[in-house]
Amino acid sequence: MVDNRSSHGSYEARLPAELESVVAARRLLASALVTWDIDEAVRSDAALAISELVTNSVLHAGTPVSVRVHRLGSGVRIEVGDDDPRIPVVEAARPEDLLCNRSMTGRGLALVAATSDRWGSQPAGAGKVMWAEVGTGRRRLMAEPAPAFPPPADPPRLAADAAVNGVVTT
Repeated sequence: MVDNRSSHGSYEARLPAELESVVAARRLLASALVTWDIDEAVRSDAALAISELVTNSVLHAGTPVSVRVHRLGSGVRIEVGDDDPRIPVVEAARPEDLLCNRSMTGRGLALVAATSDRWGSQPAGAGKVMWAEVGTGRRRLMAEPAPAFPPPADPPRLAADAAVNGVVTT
């Protein structure tokens, strides 16, 4: 692992394509967050986000992984790059839809979405960079989609005297 600390408030490492790199990335992140005195709640969410992003790169790209952590005010931006140009396709409108996935994989980006203010991906050189911003206060909220069906009508009410006679009123 190469650990470079810049004077601009960022930490970087180049890690091999192996699952042990998840631990190394979390240690790099923890070192940065302690140095920057980042809030414990942000530390927790950022640790989960970096774990999922590095795991995805190792499992799906199978190439060495670059990790960068930048300070953004009271939060951080995490960037995980690999040499696979395929951008992940998220086939759900909301993070909670991804969490319903029954396969052994596929929930990582839902966890990133749930713990991050903003996240995304972008092409970079021959590969891509997946990124997440945590604790920045810039959470992008999406409006709830319209229900697929009209909401159910109120249940019928029974008037006290109608209940005896079997009459239902609405």
